[in-house]
Amino acid sequence: MIKDISYAAYIIPVRIVGDKKQIAILEYAPGAYGTIGGRFDDGETTAEQALTRELREELGKTAEFMVGLAQQVKEPYKFKVAEQKIEKRGAYNEAHIFFVAKVPSDAVLDFCEEREDKVKVVWLDSEALVDEKIIGFPAQREYFEQNVMPIVRKI
Repeated sequence: MIKDISYAAYIIPVRIVGDKKQIAILEYAPGAYGTIGGRFDDGETTAEQALTRELREELGKTAEFMVGLAQQVKEPYKFKVAEQKIEKRGAYNEAHIFFVAKVPSDAVLDFCEEREDKVKVVWLDSEALVDEKIIGFPAQREYFEQNVMPIVRKI
């Protein structure tokens, strides 16, 4: 059954190393990036539940500490699913709920979920969230600029 809307929870870890502010995202292949997190599973009713499980799956149990540090971004990133992806996504629309968490400057995050591709966590300059070489979707960059970056820049 295809839902009208599906939900996902993502986190943007932020650390300050020296005078440089960095964010952690996933690198799926050279030049292919995505944020940490994913869709709600059946039975999950809050973004915190989904985020906790996703952190455990992707980064290991020790990464769950970030949920306690996280500030939820007020507006979710909502979009209509492309017609050719509706069946795969299982929904006509998606709402991605983002969190931002300031983590210690020595935070180490390692991707540990079993996958065929070699996914890794990379720390990039915080402005990467609005860089078209990193975030390929213009609407998502605009969302990050308006909703996420004000929080990141205040850290």
